[in-house]
Amino acid sequence: MFMSIEEVRRQRDLMLKATDHYEIIPSATSSDAEKQAWIAYRQQLRDITASLSEFSIDNDFWPLPPKRYVLADGCTSINLPADYEDQY
Repeated sequence: MFMSIEEVRRQRDLMLKATDHYEIIPSATSSDAEKQAWIAYRQQLRDITASLSEFSIDNDFWPLPPKRYVLADGCTSINLPADYEDQY
């Protein structure tokens, strides 16, 4: 089964909203590597609807974030693999 493009965009928008503050992290509180990792992750989210044509309901197409975060709609976390570990 596949997820509709509208649902992918809705979820993607929640992920982007929830991570807005990571793109403007002051360098005094985080490394340049962490900031660049968030910028790259957010770009992958923005590009996802252009790079894929089918979206499995298993959610295995999402890029992995540099670390766990809570979605903008108040969910506890995004769906990550069981063996996922934060990079930062």
